[in-house]
This record gives sequence, structure tokens and C-alpha cells, in this order.
Amino acid sequence: MNLKFNTLTVRGFENTTIIRAKGFDQEMQRGFELSGWTPQIRLNGIYEADGKLMLLPIQGKGQAEVLLTNCQFTCRAKAIEDLRTDGKRYAKITKVKCLVDIHGLHANFENLVDNKELSDSMNELIYNNWQDVWHTFRKGISSAVDNVAETILKRVVNKLSYDDFYEYL
Repeated sequence: MNLKFNTLTVRGFENTTIIRAKGFDQEMQRGFELSGWTPQIRLNGIYEADGKLMLLPIQGKGQAEVLLTNCQFTCRAKAIEDLRTDGKRYAKITKVKCLVDIHGLHANFENLVDNKELSDSMNELIYNNWQDVWHTFRKGISSAVDNVAETILKRVVNKLSYDDFYEYL
């Protein structure tokens, strides 16, 4: 099934705990990796879905709310060195890819099919079979998480020079 969010608000990363960081050596590598955990990620937005969900045909678009609980992730970021006019090196993020694993999913997709009662039943089916559904939705939701993680990491490395991490060594 293809799942795409046309507009999306993601909340929950403010409660993230980073468990492991690799690749932050004094000599800048071509990338780094962060692994962490967050209690929940909430996605709200306008979606489009097309395909089959648990063998049932789906073709819908509308408002969606997806709650992912107990989320573990590993994000790999590719970066290049950016020497700025202040004489310091900054990391410039070129790509971010995250692997997300969850321990719970609750979703409400409006207009999942043309009939409200049937859409409500499909949302109930999603809730009761969330593990199977996660494997179907994983690609679309992971893509959204990739975009959010990339935005956050770019903001951080744009403000903090790489050299400042090692200033007192």
C-alpha cells in the first residue's frame, strides 16, 4: 500500500533520549549515526493512500492522526565538511535515513474508503492488528520521520560548529 502525507505535523521528538552516537570523531567523518528512544510520536496531517490493507482495497485521502508508542530508532546521516568564514568547520547534512521500530500504533484515517462506517471499521481493524499494519505503513511513516530528523539535525549542525565540540581537548 502506498501512504503519502501531503501536509504533516510531527510531535514527540522533544522527549527523545539519545542512547548511542557514533561517528563524531575529532576528524570529521562522512557521516554519523544516532540511536535513541522516544515514548511517542504523533503524526497529524492530510494523507493519501492507495492499495491494499490486509487484503482489502483502500483508496482514500483526508485527515489522519497516527500515534506511535515506545519508538526506537537509528538514524544515519551523511555529512560533508563546511568551512565557514569564521574559520570553523561545520557539518553539512546531505542525507538522513532512519530505521524506526515501535511497540504500539493507533491510527485514525478519515475517508479511508468512501463509506464512513466502513472507514471506522477499517480504523478499528488497524488498531486490532497494528503489528501487521505497521509493516504496511512503515515505509511511508519512516519517510516522514526521515524528513523531520533531517530538519532537526540540519538546524543543530548549522548553529554548532564541529570544531567547538573538541575545543577543550
